[in-house]
Amino acid sequence: GGRLEEMFMATTHAKFYCAINTVGVAPCIVGKSNMFRKSHLDEATDPARNPILTGTSATSATLPSGIDYFSSYMCEDHVIGDLLWRTRIAGFANHGLVYGDLAIQPMAGMSVRAYAARRVRWLRARKWTVLSATLVEHGVESLVCCFYLSFGLTTVPWVHDTLSIPQTWSALLWCWALAVTLWMLVDRAVFKRLHAGLSIAVDGNTPSFARGASRGGAEKRLFGEWLLAWLGREVFALPIWTWAVFLGTGVDWRGKRFRVRSDMTVVAMDEDTEDVNGRLGDGSEGIRSGKID
Repeated sequence: GGRLEEMFMATTHAKFYCAINTVGVAPCIVGKSNMFRKSHLDEATDPARNPILTGTSATSATLPSGIDYFSSYMCEDHVIGDLLWRTRIAGFANHGLVYGDLAIQPMAGMSVRAYAARRVRWLRARKWTVLSATLVEHGVESLVCCFYLSFGLTTVPWVHDTLSIPQTWSALLWCWALAVTLWMLVDRAVFKRLHAGLSIAVDGNTPSFARGASRGGAEKRLFGEWLLAWLGREVFALPIWTWAVFLGTGVDWRGKRFRVRSDMTVVAMDEDTEDVNGRLGDGSEGIRSGKID
């Protein structure tokens, strides 16, 4: 499970977060890697000083200001980043990148079940936060995306007439295998680049795990074991996405069960009133107000 988590963070997650940040259409926030000014949070969450809060939902209108404004949200780091992104603060841009001063998160050993549960929690928290992105996310995973490409190459008449690609199932499989292989090679390059740790400012206080593979810190992955983890991550991607998006709204967080609501807030749930998919039963008394740390 830990290897799958490592693979996700150092390939798919890294590529698409970098892409969206480069384009600059929306904030991509990784909570442990960000610092916010308290004064900016106070300003952004005060309806009297932030006009974009005018006309928001009744729930938002009753929330306290400052950091407590975000206490009812599961993905509070994204909500903080999104609000700061949309708030005009005099003298400041949307965000800044600090070279060399990075947050490093070593991956702990975990079971495959724990990895799947973590990914389900992420997806269900994001489902109402960035709905459109979540719904198309499965289409940018390697196996599905390469199938879309291969299907198009072997069915579109113009492609057949121009490139002479046969319109057969065997041709589709060959195109798919080639596309997946190229995707894997790109992921391998991104993984090695990130684990090299070249952008980390190293000094005498830097722990070994944060020094990067280029300085004898992070363990280098042989291609064989890396490939097994990559294949496992890719194969699990679509089933996990399907389970998270379509088969429930409940998430486990620090020993408690919560339901993610469509306004991005969460409420705690009693275990005896939820079904196996994390949906509420008939008893409304199963809901009580909850707060995520």
